[in-house]
Amino acid sequence: MVESPYVFETASQLLQLIINERKEQLRSLEAKIEIFHNQEPLTDFATPSRFSSREKAESIQLDSPETSLRNSQRLNQLKRSFTQPVHTTARQKQILREGTTRDWLQVMSEKHRTRLASYQEALQTYNQYCSLDHKGLSFKPSTSKDDPSLKFIATNLHYQEMRVYVGRPDDTVFSLPPVAIYDYITFGAPTAFVCKSKRGLKQLEEKRDKNLARMLATPGDTNKKHLRERKLELIDFEIQERRDISLCQAATALVTSFIMKLDRCLANLPSYSGPPLNSETSPTRTVYQKQNPPLPISNNNFSASSLQNYKNQIYNQSSHNFYSLSFASNNHTHSYTQAQSLLLLEEMASLGFLIEFESLLSTHGAELAMLGDMCVAIKYLRNCCFRISRQLEENMSWSSSTCSPMKYERRKFVTSKEHSHYVFDVSLPEDLFNRLPTALQNGSLIRTVPILFTQGINEQQSIANAVGSTALQKTINLESFQQLELFYQRFKNFHAARYQQLFTAPRGRPLSINGNKAQLDFAAVDSHMQKLERLIRMDKKEKSVELLMITAEISRCLHASRSTSCKSAKDRTGMAITFEQASVLSQRHNMNYKDVLIVANMMRTSGVRRENALKNTGKDKYAFSPIQLHFLPEEYRAPSNLLCGALNS
Repeated sequence: MVESPYVFETASQLLQLIINERKEQLRSLEAKIEIFHNQEPLTDFATPSRFSSREKAESIQLDSPETSLRNSQRLNQLKRSFTQPVHTTARQKQILREGTTRDWLQVMSEKHRTRLASYQEALQTYNQYCSLDHKGLSFKPSTSKDDPSLKFIATNLHYQEMRVYVGRPDDTVFSLPPVAIYDYITFGAPTAFVCKSKRGLKQLEEKRDKNLARMLATPGDTNKKHLRERKLELIDFEIQERRDISLCQAATALVTSFIMKLDRCLANLPSYSGPPLNSETSPTRTVYQKQNPPLPISNNNFSASSLQNYKNQIYNQSSHNFYSLSFASNNHTHSYTQAQSLLLLEEMASLGFLIEFESLLSTHGAELAMLGDMCVAIKYLRNCCFRISRQLEENMSWSSSTCSPMKYERRKFVTSKEHSHYVFDVSLPEDLFNRLPTALQNGSLIRTVPILFTQGINEQQSIANAVGSTALQKTINLESFQQLELFYQRFKNFHAARYQQLFTAPRGRPLSINGNKAQLDFAAVDSHMQKLERLIRMDKKEKSVELLMITAEISRCLHASRSTSCKSAKDRTGMAITFEQASVLSQRHNMNYKDVLIVANMMRTSGVRRENALKNTGKDKYAFSPIQLHFLPEEYRAPSNLLCGALNS
């Protein structure tokens, strides 16, 4: 498990583009104020709160953001305003009801300026963390969720791998390449936690639509119309701020997932000095190779003494190869073949980059608003694209500051706004760029296909199932299923055009080997899709662990990247990841299904998720009380000796 080197870089670049958009809004607003300058007198309501108009213009120079950032004295004067969310004061509420149009525009201008100042201060802070020489904070711990200065930063974002090896647990087996690598992104739900609102983005959008419909239904009363228009402006202002914050957090997970997947493909592209490689010139068409039953391994060091009981238990119960778990060797190797790497890159160029977000948030209390933020932010990721370009200078090297042996190149990328899309332009050195498929070398955009499936599992979800509502959960899952269905149809068409013969392979693997021709298995995925639709549409309110497992398996079959989130990506996320990893070993690597919970608890006891809890809270235990543990599904319950009670984290 490693921290992402792109946490602050992504937020910084995206925030700069957002600041430019907000400046344009402020310019437009000030142009309206000029129109009303001579038409309406300035009433007592609009008395300036802190600065004169000239002082405000000096504090935030729209045409020169660098000068504004350097003017630390002015920004310090605004500090009390931007360290907290932009709320509507009593004076502003009075203007909302009784003020003239000019008064109201002045109020909105003040709110925009205060927000813009907070954005610029955050940008200045993040730029310091983006330096290659920076040795300090490289992730946002869960205890800092409500820190206003870090509101655009994804909480507790980490990249984690499980590597699967073949053989018995000795030193020689880890010197061989793994037969499979399963990677995961975990981070706290992308949400505007600092705004402290009972409504998330989804709820605010619904409120805005209702108010707009009400205003259009009663056009006669001018006074009421103006009041409703102003209320809509306030709602839009809040939606915009929450979306800015949530989008930056979600985009960080997106960029990390994409670059990590790209790196795994690049590691196995063939060295080639001739023309650029594409699917027609690749040296082999083999896609999947049959392997002996593998040895599952996680990614940290387990002590032999602490795991001996587990090992003996599994060894005695298993009639096939002996299974053990330990962390990866020092050599970072990949399981993709050359042809697999080219195939995945061609898929992304043609179909887009599919990423599945798994949410464990409940639909009751504060997490309902968080879920509202998350679903809108992830939907907004559809406006994000990737482009791969040639990099002339040397790449920047980066290795994790954690104890993990995993090392990666830190890729350069530049974020820009093209039409209505955010484009992340990832640079590659000349030798790697020349090995890419032709479409990607020609600058083809890789669009993002984000989907979100959510299932609450804690005690708050039990309350929602009993006396509350699960409507938002069902709506999100149904919309995501429809998006997944569309992608799956395109996925089948893409591969059917490349490979003519289709057959059923064991264990639901989508690609198999038959001589030298790669072929596809759609039957298993079709079955999973049908079952998933039934689970989503059923009226019974329950915590469906099966829904989460099926969506994860479908995502793997469609070569999607995956991310798992709860409130802080620490406790529930740790339980979900460990259970999923153990399930994968059973489903795909011949481990006895009866051993799934044993292996999951082994990972929870000695694996990286316990280290993650320690990094965030200073305690190497999970923040569940006995009562909370009781309401969790059995598959997601931590070992009873690793509970430290509920923590505010």
